[in-house]
Amino acid sequence: MVTIGIYRPAGSNADWTLEVVDQEGYSTVWDDQFATDRDAFQEFLATVHRDGIRSFLDQSIRTVH
Repeated sequence: MVTIGIYRPAGSNADWTLEVVDQEGYSTVWDDQFATDRDAFQEFLATVHRDGIRSFLDQSIRTVH
């Protein structure tokens, strides 16, 4: 199981950040930000399609370019 966080500072028009947290609490955060929340979610789906959901499990804290 993973939790997907797509967020930006409240009240701002800043770009969106994508973070995936696994069941152990390890976090994967993308360095790149996204113009829309949909773009961020599409990147998550593309990563799962390309690398599999297991790429997020049992990892130490890391960033993705």
